[in-house]
Amino acid sequence: VLGLAAVLYVIPVVLFFVLYAVAAVLSLPVPGLWGGIGFFAGIFGAKKVNDWQSSREPVYTISKL
Repeated sequence: VLGLAAVLYVIPVVLFFVLYAVAAVLSLPVPGLWGGIGFFAGIFGAKKVNDWQSSREPVYTISKL
């Protein structure tokens, strides 16, 4: 159960960094356009991950053991 909780915790963080890396690579040819999109997508993604993490109860996984 703790392993599953760790996976659920890591997946959105990994996805965030993958999307951020993709946005960074895409921003090389067109810095203005893709840089702006990647910047706002990064902030939006970070906020979504933060909301998703804070909405979950850490005690939940322990109580399920």
